[in-house]
Amino acid sequence: MKIIKFIIAIIMLATVVLLAGCGSGSSGTPGNAKSSLKVVFSESTNSILPPDVTKVMLNVKPVNKASYTPAPLDITNMTTVLINSLTDNETYTFRIDAYNSSNTVTWQGSTTAVMLPAPAANLISIVCNPIASVAYKSRITDWNTGLVGNPGVTVTTIGLTPEISTNSDADGYFTLTGIPKSNPFTMKFSKATYTDLYTAQISLTSDADGSNSPYTMILSSDFTSKFGTAPGTGVSYSVNCKR
Repeated sequence: MKIIKFIIAIIMLATVVLLAGCGSGSSGTPGNAKSSLKVVFSESTNSILPPDVTKVMLNVKPVNKASYTPAPLDITNMTTVLINSLTDNETYTFRIDAYNSSNTVTWQGSTTAVMLPAPAANLISIVCNPIASVAYKSRITDWNTGLVGNPGVTVTTIGLTPEISTNSDADGYFTLTGIPKSNPFTMKFSKATYTDLYTAQISLTSDADGSNSPYTMILSSDFTSKFGTAPGTGVSYSVNCKR
């Protein structure tokens, strides 16, 4: 597919104020360098911004610092982004996070550049690409019947925005699709008369299949008789997926 790159010019920022000392370890002069930024969205077809983008955040930090200084960009009034108050001869990382209406990052891009002293323009460009999604397949069984599949179980992600939900089929299999790549999440399994089941946190970098290590749900009444206590809010379960 031919990738069409649309260059967007976003509102001029009066100042992105970095924390004092961000140029620590540099021989440059704090506050003199500046940069002009272009943001490029690949694969955008009908508009300058991809149709799912409702918010864009610029994140800036020196490469030797752990945390970014975030600054929102006004996507309704687009001119060149001018970033002031940068340290001369300091190397910075610039990252763009583009969010959809559910406040999930759907596009992302970053670049690293050395900020030359003024009057250098320090022109930089960031290409943002859609964040890939993955799928997770597995199976749910009934504790009483061993390997027999448990149909009609609701499987819901926790920790993703928006959450992703599906139901197990007649043989207990389910597939969650559209999971953002490398985003940690857990899963909750629910069905009437059964004790809720929660997985450990997982993060996927590719499609995964955990069907050979199925999850097992237990009736609330069986849980009490077997363990001598009520199940409370649910049961934790370790995930073992095949990647």
